[in-house]
Amino acid sequence: MKTDFLEIRPIFLRNGQRTKAHVFVAMLALKITRLFQSLLHRAFGTTDDDPHATTVDDALVALSRLTYLIYEVKGCRYARLIQPDEEQCNLLDALGLRFPRQTAFRSDDTGP
Repeated sequence: MKTDFLEIRPIFLRNGQRTKAHVFVAMLALKITRLFQSLLHRAFGTTDDDPHATTVDDALVALSRLTYLIYEVKGCRYARLIQPDEEQCNLLDALGLRFPRQTAFRSDDTGP
């Protein structure tokens, strides 16, 4: 791997195992991104067909708005996952992902 893919090898990685791990993570990220893009194209079309089609960047911005809140009231800790909006629901459906049914949790333990 070090000889075939020298252009993707970081300079600061001299150890062969670290280089292999770096290449593995980079290739895994590429595969996930391509699958993400393929699923979005299948569900929403491409910008070649429709200039307003959802792109990977648009989808990531929309999904980044999903919020997990942790707050404390009178010694009780609460955690809540905010319900997705319509755009986020459409994206999750296109990706074949299901949002959890239970989105709130109460714990009397105030520890970390």
